[in-house]
Amino acid sequence: MMLMKSADHDPNNYSEFKKSEKQFRHFLKKQTDFTGMIDLNKYDSSMEDICTKSTLVDSATNKSFEVFKFNFPEGLYVIKNFLTIPEQLALSKKCINDYYKKPNRTNLYIYDPEFNQNKDEPLQTYDKKLFVVDDPKKYYFNTKIRWSNIGFQYDWNDRLYPAGQTAIPDDLAAFPLRVLKLLDFGEYKPECVILNYYGQRNYMGGHLDDGEKDQVSPIISFSIGLSCIFLIGGKTRDIKPHPIKLDSGNVEREK
Repeated sequence: MMLMKSADHDPNNYSEFKKSEKQFRHFLKKQTDFTGMIDLNKYDSSMEDICTKSTLVDSATNKSFEVFKFNFPEGLYVIKNFLTIPEQLALSKKCINDYYKKPNRTNLYIYDPEFNQNKDEPLQTYDKKLFVVDDPKKYYFNTKIRWSNIGFQYDWNDRLYPAGQTAIPDDLAAFPLRVLKLLDFGEYKPECVILNYYGQRNYMGGHLDDGEKDQVSPIISFSIGLSCIFLIGGKTRDIKPHPIKLDSGNVEREK
């Protein structure tokens, strides 16, 4: 019997985005090839074709920040060390202790009897003991959680925002407002927060943020925890993405 290689699995047929995904994705027992990675900690004149560096001062705190404006894609900014260590710790604690709780929804809603009450199929189950970290000195958290929603509850299946909405805490909403004031963006009201939780083997695949009705206001992303590679490209996978190294405390502003 002859085994044929599918075109989808032939590296010669990979899109530019998939080539980068394969290169920078973390594999156990395999050294990652970081060739071409954009490390803003090592910014110099050779990177000016990719992004330009400036310093902005927060008028409220008189603190200065290094800001990198990318030439592609349009509207992309990265702010280094925007969140202080105490702010990162406080935000992390709330992410793993508070923000995933009801009425906010997580990816585990499929195991919720309320979600399944009008369905004929049996309720899905899993062995919770395999995932829960229950250490009184640390925290109680189910590591099976991959995302949590605050504000408008995003429907991941249909890729839209239904009418349901939960309250966004004032201290959480204050972070993006500080970012946009620093960048002199103008009026802005946060309506939805999506928290993504990553374990050692987790990553997010390439996607378009086109489910929002408002395609003008920016998306503000905060990175907390281990450094990672953030791939950002164009509207198709045929466009080669930028592989940007993000560190804890960094902020990205995407159009």
